[in-house]
Amino acid sequence: MSENTPPSNPANKNLPFPLRIPPEVAGGRYANVFIINHTDNEFILDFGLQAPGLEEVTVFNRVIMTPALVERYLGVLTESYRKYQSNLAAAAAKKPAGPAN
Repeated sequence: MSENTPPSNPANKNLPFPLRIPPEVAGGRYANVFIINHTDNEFILDFGLQAPGLEEVTVFNRVIMTPALVERYLGVLTESYRKYQSNLAAAAAKKPAGPAN
């Protein structure tokens, strides 16, 4: 795969534009802290990590969005979370109740 070819991602097929995820971003980053602030014109989302036993949080990514984009993001996130919950419930229902004696 060349550097300009997007990694294979089924979600990309639904986008109206090509999406390229650079290798240094593709691995993702774990966050256990999320802080959100806003002004009249923008929302500021900080993602960070607080290591066990430490009080300080290290913010490693800041995303700034317009209110219109935040509204779209909330809708997509809400729908995705509903699907996640539904899939989780379906998987739990398929598990056997326990060992048969």
